[in-house]
Amino acid sequence: MGEMVSYPANGHTTTAGSITPDAVAKIASAVNQAGGWFEPHYYEADHAFFNDTRPQVYNPEAARLAWERTLGFLRLHLGSDETELGAVG
Repeated sequence: MGEMVSYPANGHTTTAGSITPDAVAKIASAVNQAGGWFEPHYYEADHAFFNDTRPQVYNPEAARLAWERTLGFLRLHLGSDETELGAVG
C-alpha cells in the first residue's frame, strides 16, 4: 500500500471510530517506509467530530485542532499563507 502514495498526506481519525489507531499507524508506517509522507492525527472524539450540524458528535476542541493541523499541513506542503487558506476561528 505504501508504494502507492507518492504525495504528502495527513489523516485525522478518532480513537472511537471503526478505523482503529493501530490500523492508521500501520498505513502511516507503510507509506513512510516506502518513501512517502503520511502524518496521522488521533482525537478522543466520536466519528464526524468536525460536523457542527450534528451536536451529538460535534467536538469543537478536536475540530479546531484538526483545522489548525490541516492548515499547517497545507502551508508546509503548498507554501501558502493564512490569507489564502483562511484563518482559524
